[in-house]
Amino acid sequence: MKINFLPEEIIKKILSDETIKNYSSIIKELIENSIDAKAKNISIYIDNYVNNFTVKDDGCGMSYKDAIISYLKSTTSKIKKEKDLLNINSIGFRGNALYCISNISIMEIITKSKNNKTGLKLIIEYGKLIKKIPYFCNTGSSFSINNIFFNTPNKKKFLLSNKEEYKKIKNEIYKLIIVNNKINFKFYHNNKLIFIFKKSSILDRISNIVLNKKILTYNKKYKDLKLKIFLFFSKNKKNKYIYVNNKFIKNNIYYKIINNYLLKYIKKKINYFFFININNKFINFNINSDKNKVIFKSNINIKKIIIIFLKLLINKNYFYNKKKINILYLKQKQEQKQEQKQEKKQELYSNKEINYINNFFFNLKKKKLKNLKLIIIM
Repeated sequence: MKINFLPEEIIKKILSDETIKNYSSIIKELIENSIDAKAKNISIYIDNYVNNFTVKDDGCGMSYKDAIISYLKSTTSKIKKEKDLLNINSIGFRGNALYCISNISIMEIITKSKNNKTGLKLIIEYGKLIKKIPYFCNTGSSFSINNIFFNTPNKKKFLLSNKEEYKKIKNEIYKLIIVNNKINFKFYHNNKLIFIFKKSSILDRISNIVLNKKILTYNKKYKDLKLKIFLFFSKNKKNKYIYVNNKFIKNNIYYKIINNYLLKYIKKKINYFFFININNKFINFNINSDKNKVIFKSNINIKKIIIIFLKLLINKNYFYNKKKINILYLKQKQEQKQEQKQEKKQELYSNKEINYINNFFFNLKKKKLKNLKLIIIM
């Protein structure tokens, strides 16, 4: 069997499939770029059909030279040497995000750096530069993405409904909003403002997102390691997140450890945001294209550290022994009961009205009132 070189077009599509899985992954990559550009304000605009959107920021922007090569393969401002891979402080670092997005969409880039008097507008259609013109704009960048997956119809088949994709986008935005609490965020859907998050503490961000102000916090410091947890009760079971160095991660083992341990001692279902901060030299994020997996150095037993942290959390009386957590749980239960009572009252009231009307007409029919006149207003 003969081995052949893959055509460039197929290589592009394979690489794009690895990095861009759905609409939310594009939004995630664009917001991460804005965060790395040290933006203070980020605005996200999504249309009614979810597949066209814009991300604007007031970050450092790009120079002419940088903008022209920004959408090309393996172009990044974060890594220059091999050693840089061992100390990644930025969110993005691979340099393939814009390249992958531009290959499966029509992308418009408007950008201006502080050093330039005017900005630049680029239009890239499915990986090819179509237009390059000077543009008057403020310092920062704007990325508009349209006709996503038009040239990859097979990819489009695996997308969910617009409603479900919209939920995924919101969830992805929330993950980034929580840890980037020093940035102001605005989110628009179909030209309607959905939410604004102003600069605040992480605790305020969490309470505003989960709509719960009764949140308990606990933290511990071990040399190069900082652990912090935010605990709260919520109807939504999906409010369980783990971050390593302010990057959201997926690791079923860590989630199971925390879930089982908390359930064992509290015996009540509880949600949490768990933060692990450690020196970059002890971890490696360069594992998958989503950057949501991490490997710790072999001499760091992170599972054991998490268990010790949770034991301290329980044994401190801070968390258990009929104190704060039980009071918090009871208060939440009481509020839920009051809401249920009010709902029942409303139902009873509406039922009484219906019964009264039914009885009134029944009595009218029974008595056969002769003098009854029906006036119909046309």
